Amino acid sequence: MKRIVIKIGSQIILDDEEGNSNYLSNILNEIVSLKSKGFSFTIVSSGAVALAKKHITIKKSQEGTTSSKQALSSIGQVYLMNKYKSFFNLHNIECAQVLAGRDNFNSRLAYLNIRSALEELYSYNVIPIINENAHEEAITSLTKNTFSFTVDDAMRSMVEFNSLAIADFFWFKLGEHNLRVLMNELALSDTEMPVPFSGIYSTIATNLAPILEKPIQNYYGSNSSANRDSLFSLMIETAEKYAQNDSLNLLRVGIMSEDRINLSFIQERDALPFFPQTTASDITSLLSKLWNNEIINEEVSKNIKEKMRWAFNSASMTKSFSDYGAFYDARMGMLSGIDFGTSIYDNHTSVQAVFFDKLPVAFWLHMSANHMQEDYQQRLIWDPALYQTTIQNIKMYE
Repeated sequence: MKRIVIKIGSQIILDDEEGNSNYLSNILNEIVSLKSKGFSFTIVSSGAVALAKKHITIKKSQEGTTSSKQALSSIGQVYLMNKYKSFFNLHNIECAQVLAGRDNFNSRLAYLNIRSALEELYSYNVIPIINENAHEEAITSLTKNTFSFTVDDAMRSMVEFNSLAIADFFWFKLGEHNLRVLMNELALSDTEMPVPFSGIYSTIATNLAPILEKPIQNYYGSNSSANRDSLFSLMIETAEKYAQNDSLNLLRVGIMSEDRINLSFIQERDALPFFPQTTASDITSLLSKLWNNEIINEEVSKNIKEKMRWAFNSASMTKSFSDYGAFYDARMGMLSGIDFGTSIYDNHTSVQAVFFDKLPVAFWLHMSANHMQEDYQQRLIWDPALYQTTIQNIKMYE
């Protein structure tokens, strides 16, 4: 039996709730059709918090707090599952809610438990529906036992869960001046300085244009360094403006909670050039220095590698690696990762930066939902045949 994982985002759920799109029903009808032909499905769905906000009213002072997000998520789960159940009931198909996160895959026992539960659901001909949110998991991991956490905890959580919010916390904690000094010290010739994600997304969000003094449209069609410096200055200024003005930030949160950044999948993918750019050459050079403990100093380098080793925390990884560390990233139309690893088969160590960019949206959804780029990147280290095939194909297009 062939199995397919489908990722359905919050915007698709909201559009269906408001009657603005048939996209959700089209996807679910396709699932029903393919299921009758022998395919098995798992749905990974967002949208619980967004649905909850459609049905209850919360005070502005409650918006954005960890407790309110957890409460909204639990409320919205009921509406989300009812939406799926109502549709599948019409076709005599059962579905089941599965609460799973990264913790379910970080230990062998937890992984086997969740796999057994899913296999049992498949045997009943039931469609599992998984709700997982990396940022919420990151926050939960930090506040599991207490509402205080160390900078070290935050750094570990940012690397493991790729939390943009925690990344912004560190951006403001370090400050623009210190980041520029660091970039000069690292001497990366083709890498632009990072800017706050809150500034990037607030700037490209078309629904926030009315409250921005310099809309993003001013920067289309030009890729000069001066123009990009001006663009990044705008993004930093925008992030700082919201960070310093609570009432303005609440207005932004309210707008973006309703319809995110108000871009289609394709428009969001095509906005990737507005993000700071780098090259695989720059990053692999940096990783080589990291492996040799030459980033800042030996202590800092070892600390960074230790944080990246979160990915080595499973029995399946030890079957192919004696050491492994990674940082993975995913945004619409692009999947990327940086890693280091020592193959258990021949004891060689590799450092890598792999970027899948300009991906068709449907292919991006398929790859990201199945974490295919992570598996591919890991195999590049321990599978010589895959490595040689990849190199040969790259040379064909040089």
